[in-house]
Amino acid sequence: MSLLTACVNGGDTTAVSNGPFYTITTSVSDSVKFPVGSVVAVRSTITHDAAAVRAAPVGWTVKAGGGSVNIASASTDTLGHATVLWTLGDTAGINTLIIATTDRADTLSVITTIGDPAYVVAVGLDSSLTAVGGSTTLQARVTDKLGNNVPNVPISWTTLRGTLSAAVVPSDSKGISAVTFSATAPGNYFVTAELAGRATHIFHVLVQ
Repeated sequence: MSLLTACVNGGDTTAVSNGPFYTITTSVSDSVKFPVGSVVAVRSTITHDAAAVRAAPVGWTVKAGGGSVNIASASTDTLGHATVLWTLGDTAGINTLIIATTDRADTLSVITTIGDPAYVVAVGLDSSLTAVGGSTTLQARVTDKLGNNVPNVPISWTTLRGTLSAAVVPSDSKGISAVTFSATAPGNYFVTAELAGRATHIFHVLVQ
């Protein structure tokens, strides 16, 4: 048995029988970047000697990344095409899909990236207690829609009373923006962390 190998869109292709040695190509290339959780239509085309193969079985299996496919298998149409909807995983990293037909299997790997900043949530409690003249640290985490931490996002901090250590603090590598609050008089104070145009979170500080 002769062993044929080929590289299709950068993926590793392995012959698993004596033929007819189909070729798999895909509409999505390796290493393309998508936001986490994206739904990607992957059209697989099966050919033999450059001619489309009709009614060839095609199967799809998620190998890495934690995503899913809407169907496990299908048959190619008259153009040799079969399409699957691949939902990518919720965390940033490598997502890999195995595409298999009669005598060949290919892997398609794409890169998922953190989505746009969408939410501001408190780290720990959103209510705190401090003494007159003392201080307390308030922390807000910036996340995308799927809960991934988003770094380097400017967060505006405001209060009507009391003093803040900074007016704008970018989120760090863990998505956290933090300020120090202090007040010289007892009372209830409210501090707002704002992701411009998208989200806010209000902290309550009791000063005694």
